Amino acid sequence: MTDKNVFVVGPEATGPAFIGRRQEVRQLRGRVLEARQSTGYAVVGPYRIGKSSLVSYALREDEIRGQGQLYVKMVMKDYISAYHFWTALLAGIGMELEEYSRVRPEGPDVTGLAQRLQHAAEQPQDENWYIRLHGELTIGMRKLKEHRIPLVLIIDEFDHAARVFEGNASYFSLLRTFGTGADYLVNTVLIARHELHTIEEKDPATSNLAGAYEQLILRDMNESDMEDYYGVLADCNVFLDEEARERLYHYAGTYPYLLSMFGRQMAEMGLMGKRVDSAALDRIFEDRLPMVDSHYKHLVESLRQDRDLEKIIGVTIGPSMDMTVRDIKHLEALGYLKETEERYVAFSPDFCEYLRGVQADFPAWELLMETERTLKGFFGQAYPMLKEFRYVRGQEDRTPWDRVKDTYPELKLNGDMMKKSMKSMLRWTDEATVLDVLSLDAVIKRIKAEWEKYRDMFGGKDLAFWEEKLDLINEARKPMAHARADVVRPHLPTLRVYCEQVLELKQK
Repeated sequence: MTDKNVFVVGPEATGPAFIGRRQEVRQLRGRVLEARQSTGYAVVGPYRIGKSSLVSYALREDEIRGQGQLYVKMVMKDYISAYHFWTALLAGIGMELEEYSRVRPEGPDVTGLAQRLQHAAEQPQDENWYIRLHGELTIGMRKLKEHRIPLVLIIDEFDHAARVFEGNASYFSLLRTFGTGADYLVNTVLIARHELHTIEEKDPATSNLAGAYEQLILRDMNESDMEDYYGVLADCNVFLDEEARERLYHYAGTYPYLLSMFGRQMAEMGLMGKRVDSAALDRIFEDRLPMVDSHYKHLVESLRQDRDLEKIIGVTIGPSMDMTVRDIKHLEALGYLKETEERYVAFSPDFCEYLRGVQADFPAWELLMETERTLKGFFGQAYPMLKEFRYVRGQEDRTPWDRVKDTYPELKLNGDMMKKSMKSMLRWTDEATVLDVLSLDAVIKRIKAEWEKYRDMFGGKDLAFWEEKLDLINEARKPMAHARADVVRPHLPTLRVYCEQVLELKQK
């Protein structure tokens, strides 16, 4: 039991605030701190997955300096050009050497080297600046190895290297050389959202970072990490039952940033002696909704910039018309997707619900959705109360659920599930009804089972005329929503005709 809330939201998680990731910490420390020669390592993963926190926790500045190593950390986005980056690196190493000389007077004399590097960092940006800098930096790095002084170089937000380096392959090549060359003792760690091969300007004739640097792809939290998370909550007097854990998963998935957001609020309640159950999690979500949506907007923009947004919408919601199984597996490997028993999830089920309100250009999908709305409209004429029971943004529902259930017992509606789905829909629409959240599969099955109710709506035709059409529409919906549009693609021309035939009924 503790009296301190260790959860942080936003800043890097350090000390007790860093939860889980034991395997990744061991791996990173083993590759860098125990290295006997230059190593190049990259920590890659989605937005707000905890990359910087992992590196800061595993490679602690005070520990590295205490072992007689130099520590230089840079943030690539802070530099406006390659000149500013390389001169900052020279100056950073020079300052580290000065500090090394101060705290280790018994060690090798590196005062002269420190002054030389700092002087080189002050040279003007003329046409020969890189030639001079390259020479000074190379000499400096070799001197460090002669003195057996390792350098740990961490470069965060390395995605900005494409802008800072302006596609100059020689700059990437120099980083590769320092991180892998036998003449140096430099342990380089790059932190980025993207894989290295998508950042650097690739030249088939030259080696590149992606081929030389080992990559650790940081995904969401695994079962062991989650047990550590629940353990920290327990220390704050928070014990979640199975229902509460499922509710937490719906809102936060196993995504560290969202888990920290909820964890901070839960820990605060626990330390005040308040019980945290599923209802409390609903209240936390409602209280933090502006913060959640702000994060979602940044996440969507990040995915859009990376050209991954439409892919993820296609896999989690549909349709994934241009996606292959290999594409999906690649997104899984990068930590963007997780396959569950029911579907693929991106970050959290709630984020997938949020994505339903994001604009995307899917013509075939729009045709299918309009067909679904038409079929539900027919169904609603037979069961009008399904349109009457609704959730409206900012208003309390006034229709007793028992009245809906008792009026239509044959539908066997799950009230809790329906209400939860309608409430989620209010994130991106002003109004939600039972009809909105019914699955197309359930609607079509009931239409077929009670055909005489609908015969006139379907032009007076027998079920035999429409059954194949309705079945294809229904079957197309499933693979599109489960990232298997490759199954549908051969049937697209027929599907389009069938959808248009249904839409014509609405006009009659």
